[in-house]
Amino acid sequence: MSNTNENQEKKEGTYFLKQFVRGNTNNKGSIVQLSISRKTGDMLITIAPQKGMNGNLPIFDYEKKMIFNLTEEEIIKTMALFKTAKEGEVSFPHLNGKNPKTIIFKNSFYNEKLQFQLYVKQGENGVGFFFNPIEARVLLKNLEDSISIYNKMNAVLALNNIE
Repeated sequence: MSNTNENQEKKEGTYFLKQFVRGNTNNKGSIVQLSISRKTGDMLITIAPQKGMNGNLPIFDYEKKMIFNLTEEEIIKTMALFKTAKEGEVSFPHLNGKNPKTIIFKNSFYNEKLQFQLYVKQGENGVGFFFNPIEARVLLKNLEDSISIYNKMNAVLALNNIE
């Protein structure tokens, strides 16, 4: 299940406004959400595992969520990996703070089709998400836009005007 479609990548203003969802009856799904830091304008990425189903809808365990942002260098390395369209991975240890974690972006092939994956490991726990090609391009466009100082400052100003 996914709430993205082909028109999303063509829309203007995709910056920081996305949610990617995978859920299944085996409770092996996850959710990835993009949001804005109200202080810096940085893009924050939240990933949380699925914990069950409510009818046909997945329920996610936000108590086990992991939140992180990427540096400009990490964003550039992630974009370069995706653009190669070859198997490979980049790994970023975020060992600072009270919740150290390792962020891994990976290109792999399944049934001869390229898959782009985000996996976040924290201690013995980890949560992964496989992006379809359109979702991957939307994520990477948001990452690319997030390194613009102009976009960051506009995001902070917009959030402050909303309050």
